[in-house]
Amino acid sequence: MKTLLFYICMTIAGNAMAQTQTWNLRQCIDYAIEHNISIKLQENNVESQKVTLSTSKNSRLPNLQASAGESLSFGRGLTMDNTYTNRNTQSTSFDINTNIPLITGGQIPNYCCPVKLFA
Repeated sequence: MKTLLFYICMTIAGNAMAQTQTWNLRQCIDYAIEHNISIKLQENNVESQKVTLSTSKNSRLPNLQASAGESLSFGRGLTMDNTYTNRNTQSTSFDINTNIPLITGGQIPNYCCPVKLFA
């Protein structure tokens, strides 16, 4: 049993030693740039700004919302004759809403025709 454990440990140690390699300066720099947290944060910030720009551009589009609801009630209820009777009620509702921005008071900028400030 001890020899089996010894061979397993030696195999794992041999594999760990075989995986070590030397890196040149270019590989070190590339690895550092690829795994830099500050660069990752800036990339996320750029993506967030792209989403914000897309949201701003699309805020002038119409908005359509629809919903449906169903209500069921089962039970016994007291009648006017002071007796109980079974009552089942059902109610259904549908709703459609739309919003179209006509005049926003300059809140939505015009991205379609940009104004050139500098010639």
